[in-house]
Amino acid sequence: MLMESYDQMVEHVFGSKVLDDGSWQQVLKLHKILLQTNEEIWDHEDQIRDCERKEDFGETFVETARAIYRTNDYRCQLKREINELFSSVIIEEKSYKPY
Repeated sequence: MLMESYDQMVEHVFGSKVLDDGSWQQVLKLHKILLQTNEEIWDHEDQIRDCERKEDFGETFVETARAIYRTNDYRCQLKREINELFSSVIIEEKSYKPY
């Protein structure tokens, strides 16, 4: 029942493409990784704010700032993979210079 409701919501949001079981498994896997990646970004954000509060802009601050944008780039990749599985017309595109 839950999957049927989810299918209906997805169809409403993303269009009429219905995913086969293998694609659903891939979406669920990517979703789980996306949640973990979001939590990692939030942890980094907490760390960098702790450094800011302490006015400590040394190595920890720099490494944490770098971890934020690298992890966010990975997050963007995950979201794009999910959108592509659904053939979504909404595609997040970041256009930063490579590092």
